[in-house]
Amino acid sequence: MYLYRIAKMYYIEELTQLEISRKLGQSRPQISRCLTKARELGIVKVEITSPKVVSYKDMERELENLLHLKQVIIAPVDNKVPKDSFDPAGVIANCASQFLPDIIKKSTFVGVGWGKTIYKTILAMDHTEEPSDTCFVPLIGSLGMHASEYQVNSIIDRLSEKAKGRSFFINSPAFLGDEETRDMTLRHTDFSSMVNAWENIETAVIGLGVSVERTGFPVHEFRQENIEKLAAGNVVGDILGQFFDKDGVICNSGLEKKLLAMRLEDLKKIENVVCLCGGHDKIEGIVAAAGNRYFNMLITDPQTAVELLESEGIQ
Repeated sequence: MYLYRIAKMYYIEELTQLEISRKLGQSRPQISRCLTKARELGIVKVEITSPKVVSYKDMERELENLLHLKQVIIAPVDNKVPKDSFDPAGVIANCASQFLPDIIKKSTFVGVGWGKTIYKTILAMDHTEEPSDTCFVPLIGSLGMHASEYQVNSIIDRLSEKAKGRSFFINSPAFLGDEETRDMTLRHTDFSSMVNAWENIETAVIGLGVSVERTGFPVHEFRQENIEKLAAGNVVGDILGQFFDKDGVICNSGLEKKLLAMRLEDLKKIENVVCLCGGHDKIEGIVAAAGNRYFNMLITDPQTAVELLESEGIQ
């Protein structure tokens, strides 16, 4: 009972060995030997439980529930890669290049957006062997004259070549001179087949851009007055050139009135909308876009997945 008493004071009452020695009038080494003896006799049993390892599958299911998505895929990553050289876009692209062919071949019309991750995904995809009836349709015009990831016709051309499918092209910039020019373009006879294709899209592949203040935003492609309005509107991201705040509300910057792209409200009607997105600067944008059903499938990286699970913005 003496050993039990000492063990109880130490392990349950959480007294130090010195405090026990003073209470019982014994030296601290004597108390230490008694604790060792208690373990040897089985009076004290020490159990060490390793922390629970959460699998990617567990995280995917949890994110699907939290963000109300049809499917979440977390791209596997090599743990040997240093954090300072980690490239979310590359990791997601490698995973998406394996996942997308299966969903693409089940669709007659596939809409495609722009962005670095989408561009890298198309480059990483393998060429298929069999011809396909799938038609690839741009969801937005092009931006600028230099960055490959914003040249949607180039993306469509590469994708249709690899998938051996058909393609549409938009011979227009994403942002036209004014609202009237945009509306005239949409009404033009040559554009009617594109509008019809938009109405029949079964799968869309989109990216998600960062806010104005973040690295990676193409500031050189916009006028300063538009950038200032976007900043004032507390934009957290954009999809297909449509900028939204943390509540998913489109920002009134003047750009949306001359944008040649599928509207986000129409994007919500598509059966499968796959968003390829990752990185710390896109957490708010992902949460806002998912909350407004701008996409229903997400391919992301492990670090972004963890941040999303810890995000206070998810309701």
